[in-house]
Amino acid sequence: MRLAHDSLQPSVRRDGRTVDGNVAASHARVATDVIDIVHLHSCDRDTLSHRGVIDALAAATQAGRVRVAAYSGVADALMYTLGDRRIGRVQCSVNPCDQEALNWLGAEKRRRIGVLAKRPFAGLPWPADDELRAVRDVFTAVGATWRGII
Repeated sequence: MRLAHDSLQPSVRRDGRTVDGNVAASHARVATDVIDIVHLHSCDRDTLSHRGVIDALAAATQAGRVRVAAYSGVADALMYTLGDRRIGRVQCSVNPCDQEALNWLGAEKRRRIGVLAKRPFAGLPWPADDELRAVRDVFTAVGATWRGII
């Protein structure tokens, strides 16, 4: 798998045209026909709902240029993207100190959306086994499938 991790670089303009241009640039950069996943990072709800960024990413997915349209963010914007069925994955903070997203993710488990949990240890170093078990318990409490190392 080749990565184009900087495919949607922060820019002054966050609109559908910029998303489309960044997807095209990523294809050229990694010399591939299909990008596995593209995240919209930290767009506010207004940008997501009115500037065509989700529409452009969904169009790239529909055209087969991107396999999965995704969003990485928090709060109101995360909740908004969870309601859009064109978004197939989300990335958000999920850890013992930051559990706001768990309420929304628990309601979405019927949809079977993919979730990438970032900062699972709240910025701490890799935990000991008993601490990992506590993290696993948080995930399973909301019905999420734990595919960790414990």
